[in-house]
Amino acid sequence: MKHSSSTRLCRFGVLPVSLLMLAAAGAHAETSPYYFGAGVALGYNSNLFPGSDVERSDTYTTWSLLGGFDQPISRQRVYGNLELRRQTFDESSDQNNTGYIASAGLDWETIGRLSGRVAVSAFKGLASYTYNTSGAGATTDRNIEERRELEATIQRGQWDSRLELFAALNLRDTDYSAEAWQQLVN
Repeated sequence: MKHSSSTRLCRFGVLPVSLLMLAAAGAHAETSPYYFGAGVALGYNSNLFPGSDVERSDTYTTWSLLGGFDQPISRQRVYGNLELRRQTFDESSDQNNTGYIASAGLDWETIGRLSGRVAVSAFKGLASYTYNTSGAGATTDRNIEERRELEATIQRGQWDSRLELFAALNLRDTDYSAEAWQQLVN
C-alpha cells in the first residue's frame, strides 16, 4: 500500500509528540526535588537609555541555563535556585553581558505557633536604565548591577485570635559598574 507524503508526515509528527507526552507523564509521576532547564527569550526595547540624550532601540536575545532544588522536610522547606544568563543585543553589542540570579532559603515552622523564613539572593546583570529617568547619572555606558540580599522573618500567630506578631529583617547591598550610577547608591 502506498502512502501519500502528508500521511507519512502526520504519522512521523505524531510519534515525537506522543513520546514527549509519555516522557512528561513519567516525569510527573516521580517527585524529584531537583530541576534543570534551559531557555531563550527574544525582546525589544524601544529606548535603551531613558533619561539620557541618546535614544536607541534594539532587539536582544537572552539565553538561560537554570537549575535548583525544592525539598520539603517535615514542616520545613529548603530550596535553592541558580540561573545563568547571557544577553546579546543585535546592534548595541557594547551592552552584551553575562550574569546570574541565585537564591537559597529555608521556610520553617514549629509545632507551636512560630514560623518564618531565612533567605539569601544574589543578582548580576545589566541594570535597568528605567530606574533613572530623572537624568541624574544618565549614561550610555554598559552598567552592570550587582545586588545581594538577606531576608529573615518570624511570626507568631494564634488561630483563635485576631492577633499575630510579625518581625522582618531585609538587608540589601547594590553596586553599579557605571561611575555615574555609583554616586546614586553611595
